[in-house]
Amino acid sequence: MAGSLNIKLRDGYDQFTRNPGEFAPATFPLLLPETAWGGDLGYEHKIGKTGVIGVNLFYRDVSNLTEIATVLDTGGAPVEGSEGPGTFVFTPRNTGSGEVYGIEFGATYRKQGEAFGRVVAREVFTRYGGDLEVFIEKRFGDSFTIRAVGSNLLDSTKDEDFNKFNTVQEQIDRDFDEFELESERAGPVFQIVARYAF
Repeated sequence: MAGSLNIKLRDGYDQFTRNPGEFAPATFPLLLPETAWGGDLGYEHKIGKTGVIGVNLFYRDVSNLTEIATVLDTGGAPVEGSEGPGTFVFTPRNTGSGEVYGIEFGATYRKQGEAFGRVVAREVFTRYGGDLEVFIEKRFGDSFTIRAVGSNLLDSTKDEDFNKFNTVQEQIDRDFDEFELESERAGPVFQIVARYAF
């Protein structure tokens, strides 16, 4: 297919800072703001008048991720909530950092990092498989576009480990009440989409 070379080298740096929403800094002075920064580097090759094939590398780094956690007393036991036994007090806290990175090329590959969550007597560890999406788009005139998409071409997976305990002390001692493994797998999806602009 005949075409001309149109090189666009994009180099972006973005920074994002978020105070923890409804958690006022005066109320939670030790809570650090959640921050994220990232960059993109891309190359595009123009094909004809309307076609483009390209590759784009991206990276995002998140620090001081803010999540809700159970409040514990000095002995390590959960603080009872205002509704009495069986209720707990929760507070926002910084839980760590994470990153997302990948490559896009007339296709998109995504790999999400691992996740870990913990509250009183329960822990969840989650791992995700990679996801690959390939697409081709062709424009006809100024108004009509057809896009063919193949999604989840790597049979993406999600695996979760659930650790369950009866008490906080059993959680500290790693004396499991129940241990559960869940695994999900999804197959590929193919679709053709036609768009018309009025």
